[in-house]
Amino acid sequence: MFRPALVMTALLLSAMVSAQEFNYTYVEGGLLYVDDRKTGLDLDSYGGFVGGSFAVNDNFYLSASYAKVEFDDVDDFDSSVMALGFGFNTSISNAVDFVVSLSWLYAKVDVDRIGSDSDNGVDLNAGIRTWLNDSLEFNAGVGVSKLSDSDNNASVSAGLEYYVTDNISVGLRGSWSDNEVAGYTLGLRYNFDN
Repeated sequence: MFRPALVMTALLLSAMVSAQEFNYTYVEGGLLYVDDRKTGLDLDSYGGFVGGSFAVNDNFYLSASYAKVEFDDVDDFDSSVMALGFGFNTSISNAVDFVVSLSWLYAKVDVDRIGSDSDNGVDLNAGIRTWLNDSLEFNAGVGVSKLSDSDNNASVSAGLEYYVTDNISVGLRGSWSDNEVAGYTLGLRYNFDN
């Protein structure tokens, strides 16, 4: 439903910038905030994430990430998610890449003095990366994830990546799911030379 609009926007924006390749080999880390509006318990949480991507060739890459958050106002309650995956990227114009990825997820919740619970599943995403100018990238996508003990969870995401240098960038990203959970990240990325 969103893909035609994303592609159209990307194509319009691509006419305004010069050709520049995207990098798919990087490491990153940063801060994470999760806003859970579904429970009504105001279980906002703060934490961090680390991750990276490795370009196997011009069109395929491997990815890994780990995120952990602690919940406000709930003692000794935290949650973590690990993802391992691969992706495909291709240029659809001189300044726009189409990207699709598939990841295996492992999610775990720990509650002190009560115990822990874990689950695994898959995450499928599709989106675009486009240059707004020589140092600012816009990215957006749609996705669906499924843990073995839960229903499908659809989401949309959007973000900006500002390149301070050719190798160092700062990113701000938001993700909103149909189960009324929103996540926001502020990260620092080191992009390895292509």
